[in-house]
Amino acid sequence: MIPGFVLVAAVAALATHPVASGSGADVAIIPSGKPLDFEVASGAAQIGGPSDKLCSGQNLRTGNPGQTSQIRLAHPLLAPGYKISSISLHFRYVAGYTPGANKTAIAPTVSVLLTDATGKMLANVSTSSPLGNYSFDHFQGYSPPVHASNSQPLAVANDELVLIVLSVSNHQRNLQIPIVRHGRALEHMCSDHSSYASPFFGALYSLRLN
Repeated sequence: MIPGFVLVAAVAALATHPVASGSGADVAIIPSGKPLDFEVASGAAQIGGPSDKLCSGQNLRTGNPGQTSQIRLAHPLLAPGYKISSISLHFRYVAGYTPGANKTAIAPTVSVLLTDATGKMLANVSTSSPLGNYSFDHFQGYSPPVHASNSQPLAVANDELVLIVLSVSNHQRNLQIPIVRHGRALEHMCSDHSSYASPFFGALYSLRLN
């Protein structure tokens, strides 16, 4: 685990595939630990924020109360003839617009989606519980990693570009998600057997044959 990063992992079992390494799986890591690894829309933005012992303070801000914003990993997945069978990720956060004493506010939730290049949803991987226990306004550090993964196997064809999107329903608050670990980028790692539309920037991603 690498705290302070959004780390995305797609895990799958290969039925039959000519794997030169003999590992029986295609795996690649797409790093997600620097600003260029993300695209933001619908109110989300990249801004500075508080630092802690793990994070430099570069944040993804999910917009304002009432908005549903989108954070998209900027490196689409492409592996013709294969299907994505699972996705898991983790991130840390602080929540803004902290309510005053004896008051409540509905906290944000984060849905992890797979979409095509037009934004059409292909799968809803998971939706978090409300995220409001770690305050931006009374900052004492970011949350522990919040983990998200699919509870049922996926079968998303990867013949065309597939994008990983965090859709954030802010409700009455918002989130700030740290993305840089004091300037240290996530290590590159990939197998010889996956095909991508862009250079590897990381995300553990495995496939199975159609």
